[in-house]
Amino acid sequence: MKTNHPILFAVFTAIILLSACKKETNNKQKEENTPPIVLLKSNQWKVMASESILKIEGILGGSIGTVAFNTQKTGELRWYTMHSTKSNFSGQNEIILYSDGKVTKENLENSLGHGGQIKTIYGSDIWKINLSPDNMYQISNAYKNNQNININKESSRIPNWKNLQASEDGLLTSTKTSGSNSIGHFHYGTQQWKHNTYYGNNTVAIRYNGLTYAVSLLKNMDTKGISIYVETDSMIKKPDSQIPSLFTIYYPMKELKLIDIGSIPGFIMHATLYNDNLFIVTDNYQSSNTQYSVYKINLTQLSASLIQAPTWNKPFGLGISDILYNQTMIEVDDEGNLYVVEVRTENQKPSYSIRKYLAKGGSEIILKEDEIIQYTHIQAIKYFNGKLHAAISYKEKMPEDNTYTYHLQIIAMK
Repeated sequence: MKTNHPILFAVFTAIILLSACKKETNNKQKEENTPPIVLLKSNQWKVMASESILKIEGILGGSIGTVAFNTQKTGELRWYTMHSTKSNFSGQNEIILYSDGKVTKENLENSLGHGGQIKTIYGSDIWKINLSPDNMYQISNAYKNNQNININKESSRIPNWKNLQASEDGLLTSTKTSGSNSIGHFHYGTQQWKHNTYYGNNTVAIRYNGLTYAVSLLKNMDTKGISIYVETDSMIKKPDSQIPSLFTIYYPMKELKLIDIGSIPGFIMHATLYNDNLFIVTDNYQSSNTQYSVYKINLTQLSASLIQAPTWNKPFGLGISDILYNQTMIEVDDEGNLYVVEVRTENQKPSYSIRKYLAKGGSEIILKEDEIIQYTHIQAIKYFNGKLHAAISYKEKMPEDNTYTYHLQIIAMK
């Protein structure tokens, strides 16, 4: 008798697909049926959003880490996480908290445009940017409404940029030298790059009133103080030394004001813009008197002042990201109060807390170690909607072998 191979293959394929669907459904049901776990034990904080994610991990283990905890547009706080093992990355997940308290959740693993290490909503367009896994100083993919857009042609001409950050209308890239530097801006509306140059170091690049600004806290230079630069339309077209038909085009920035505020210790850790006021936090960890410094720069009045310079109470775990301000363990609010995630390790077990340094002086622990259950991680903090928010996570071992539930919560001060 002749065997009908196509029919057997179709049956076999259907069984595989049915099994896969059943497994996926069972995992989804397990996630939905997983009882909520109480991570927070403080009446001064409130859970704003939560999600439990079931993962099966092998001998390599795994963890969920924060890729972005930042605003994607006004009124929307985005928490983008990714599950990883020692061999791969998977399980991209997104929670969006809105200023009215609403929450949306999405699994991004199989979505077009991936998750987007930077995600910005510009007008009616959604832009997602991913860095290259092989070269952290190169953009691997840019997506506009899930359509791949090549923006690397011009960005490759930015000389040795070391930092990438989001702005409300595009991307900012910046170099990091002790003298001549550049800030590249890619505008989502025009889809064009503009390369701005200035002289300074220890600099914050921002977009303000539709223009690119550089605020440089001059360090290890003859001139002391804070210098404020703004972009111009004075174009310089420089021919290539080997191929004269090729040109490098850049725009020298204009120095608006040099503010003599004396010597500025430390290096910039974080910066946040609230309306006209830019707050910059520096870290003088190389000094014998280790301390933070919080500066307030008004971009309308072109003024600057030192708000506070508290000394450290405890060490903390601050990671320096190649995407600036996308996620951070340190934050400053619109009054100059400073918030720092502190980590204390005992017997190789970390305990987390959050300390607030008041602009008027002094400090206080606003989230104590015993106010979240043991082994809960504070992954990032962000001042949003007039309150400090924190992204926290807890990994729970399930009865099944190599099965874990990751409990993710966004909490906010009341």
